Amino acid sequence: MPVINVKDDQDFKNQLTLAGFKPVIADFTAVWCGPCKMIAPTFEALSNQFLGAVFLKVDVDVCEKACNLYCVSSMPTFIVFQDGSKMDMMQGAQKEGLEALVKKYVNIVSDDTPLDRFLEGNCNLVSGGDEQLIVSLPFHHPVKVHSVLIKGVADRTPKKVKVFINLPKTIDFDNASGLEPTQLLEFDDSATNGEGQILPLKYVKFQNVQNIQFFIENNTGGGDVTELVKLSVFGTPLSSMNMNNSDSTSAVNIVSGKRVSEIEQALISESRELEVRAKDLSNSLSQKQDKHNDCIHMNSESLKKELETETILLTPFLDGRTVNKPFKETWIQSTMSFRGLHEENKATTWKISVKKS
Repeated sequence: MPVINVKDDQDFKNQLTLAGFKPVIADFTAVWCGPCKMIAPTFEALSNQFLGAVFLKVDVDVCEKACNLYCVSSMPTFIVFQDGSKMDMMQGAQKEGLEALVKKYVNIVSDDTPLDRFLEGNCNLVSGGDEQLIVSLPFHHPVKVHSVLIKGVADRTPKKVKVFINLPKTIDFDNASGLEPTQLLEFDDSATNGEGQILPLKYVKFQNVQNIQFFIENNTGGGDVTELVKLSVFGTPLSSMNMNNSDSTSAVNIVSGKRVSEIEQALISESRELEVRAKDLSNSLSQKQDKHNDCIHMNSESLKKELETETILLTPFLDGRTVNKPFKETWIQSTMSFRGLHEENKATTWKISVKKS
């Protein structure tokens, strides 16, 4: 986990609160301090080794209240906090002493990557350098994916997230911004509450997913650090398989979850509603077509018999218009359309104008 540069006294308080029960190792330093610069690489290395802790860099010239409160009189000074309370303290740029202090309060992690530990729920995933973050998740088996859940921390919660699937290699920050995503998701403040925020995916585009990648462009607070508490992708495997198999670690973590059934039921219900609406529309169109057919299927002999004493003028339609000009006041416009009156042109649609004798 990268070292967090504290902006001011208020930010320092916020960082202690956000850390919760995690140990916080604070390096009280100064830009003009030579020993501070010497120990900085060790502090950075420890932050990447001990992922179960939060590492803060506090500038004594910026956070004067914090320095006075915790009696910081020389630099560098390292203070350990737990649940907001001061637990231990060490002064001086002593590499061995700093390592011993950190090990005293933080368990060293295994060879797993930060992403592995994040997916297992053992740590948060924090961006380094700026607000952008890339998460790449390969699957051992093709899956159908229908929704994504994200939970963040306060104003560090992801906002705009580009989703890519089935790319030949992991994207980097240089091309992620210009690459067209499979779908763009936008999360809001509700992603910080409860279990997080679930957004649906365009299901037809995620039918055969072999890998999925997320490019987090920014966060809800517009700051330089984005922090993920949880990222879950919901879906189902294309083929039946043992989801508890050790060879399917990624798929187990991504596909399974107690809320999956609820989401799938909602999708099924929505699909059924669409099917009913489509069927009703089809029936309505069919009824209209039947009525239209009743009008146009007329027997020419019965028509002649019915209109023996009337003058009949037939003119073909051309793109919905008649070739003759409209008849005036003495004409009774009794208009209907039918097909098949003339054997030589059965496809012609005719307009009938009738004048009573």
